Amino acid sequence: KVDAFVKKIMIDEVEPQMNKDLPSMLKGLRFSHMNLGNHTPKLGPISAYKTTHDGAKLKIDLDYDSDMHFEVGYDYLKAGVQRMEIKGQVTVVVDQLIGDAPLIGGVLVYFVNAPTVTTEFTQLLGALDIAVVKSAFEFAVRRVLKSFCVLPNYIPMALGGPNKGVDRAMIRSLPPRGVLRLTLLKVNTDTNMDDEVWGVSEWTGDKSDIYVRLALMDQEWTSEAVSDTLQPVWSKNNVVDLLVYDRAQGMQMEVLDDDILQDDWIGHTTLHVGEATGGNHLRTLYTHDGAIGGNLTFRGEWFGTDIAGKGDFDKCFVVVKVRGVDMPSSFGFGDKAIVRAKVPGVPEQATPLDGVFEGMEKGLIKEAVKQGAVFPDVNIDRAMYFLVSKEGLADQTVSLDLQDASGNPISDQPLTVDISKALDAEDLGFSGPFAFQTSRGEVNASMRIEVWGLTRDL
Repeated sequence: KVDAFVKKIMIDEVEPQMNKDLPSMLKGLRFSHMNLGNHTPKLGPISAYKTTHDGAKLKIDLDYDSDMHFEVGYDYLKAGVQRMEIKGQVTVVVDQLIGDAPLIGGVLVYFVNAPTVTTEFTQLLGALDIAVVKSAFEFAVRRVLKSFCVLPNYIPMALGGPNKGVDRAMIRSLPPRGVLRLTLLKVNTDTNMDDEVWGVSEWTGDKSDIYVRLALMDQEWTSEAVSDTLQPVWSKNNVVDLLVYDRAQGMQMEVLDDDILQDDWIGHTTLHVGEATGGNHLRTLYTHDGAIGGNLTFRGEWFGTDIAGKGDFDKCFVVVKVRGVDMPSSFGFGDKAIVRAKVPGVPEQATPLDGVFEGMEKGLIKEAVKQGAVFPDVNIDRAMYFLVSKEGLADQTVSLDLQDASGNPISDQPLTVDISKALDAEDLGFSGPFAFQTSRGEVNASMRIEVWGLTRDL
């Protein structure tokens, strides 16, 4: 099964990506005769941490020096890949301990940082530049790994069924570990970009117009520019809240000069989320050549996810958990469905389809059924996490739409649920009923809306 899964990824994902990055004269490469070999990964050392939901988080150093072999090339000309090494630190979240087989609710796997990939090719492509093919192949493997299992992406495996008390939606949808609030305070640099451009400083000012750009995972934020100074200070519009899934995540802060034609890059600093909490921080800025280019000061505050209370932060999570829908096949909407949710003031979200992991998920459901689990007609088991302001939250609603696998509407109109129904409950949750009206009749959904707090330094 593992062989078949890896082969499917190589052919369906890596092969198209590799051809996309190759020069036009080399496009059309295909994989064939795959054998994963017999080498097992080297694991360790291992560090263990507690999770927010009755489980453990394991940080494991991984060195997979594979003796796999497969061919890549054309019908008339091929090369062999005889070795591929993947090195990095993988995180395994063992979640929801239960007192019966399978003992744990599930496992979730991801890399915080993309692993390194190196390969060894046999020299069979004749006059073709093997280095170009090798580079494209390694880049494709890295990109596919990133799309599958480098944060914010992950591999979910829900092992237990709802009959065991397992919250499968949460296992299959990595919850945020918390929120990092950053307040930008000041920058100090002696790198004056505008003064170096002859004739421009007369009408743009002779000092840089500095702003800061921050990136954490797929989140980006840009500050306002402070004009005509090399020591800018920010006192407004200088706060950003960032979702964090693992405190080992790295982020980058760049300092730039705002120019009319093209912004100039002054310097940058990189750090982990765990280094950015607990008060004010002074970070050295480095230029492209590694020289010191000044410093940046910010304040970092950490608010951890509190699934049992409202927390002491001015924001919270509205969580929409979707088990599935009871939708008979006779309705003709297919055997897959998407629930799209909207909460005012934040981007809408939708439950994802399983994609390349569909076969694995079906196998896990089959095993859970053997243990007595019962699933809806259309199983979804996903959760959506909305970071919202607490102010006026009791008057807000969640709007829900039911769609087919192609995104076409199934429900006639949105289903609207008052968030106050969750806020007023002792456990801060509302379990319905949730009934979508469709052209074929009523479709009942197994769902739950919860409110999670955020608590300082949790």
